[in-house]
Amino acid sequence: MRVQKSYVNLSNKVVELIAPLSIKELLTMETNENKFGFVDFAETWNGRLAMLGFVIGVATEFLTGQGILSQIGLM
Repeated sequence: MRVQKSYVNLSNKVVELIAPLSIKELLTMETNENKFGFVDFAETWNGRLAMLGFVIGVATEFLTGQGILSQIGLM
């Protein structure tokens, strides 16, 4: 994995800046690690997708004025 690092000196404090990876680099990470089960790779993507689903759910509730249970007919 390629990570670009640079260092900045802010009033006698050294701060490490790491450049973000592109989408292509994130999706095609070549590692020998297992990508399934309770491993960091799987847990990271699980968390990202959960956050995305939560934001979509809140936005849908805001736009429709109905909660999720009302939308699927349970209330």
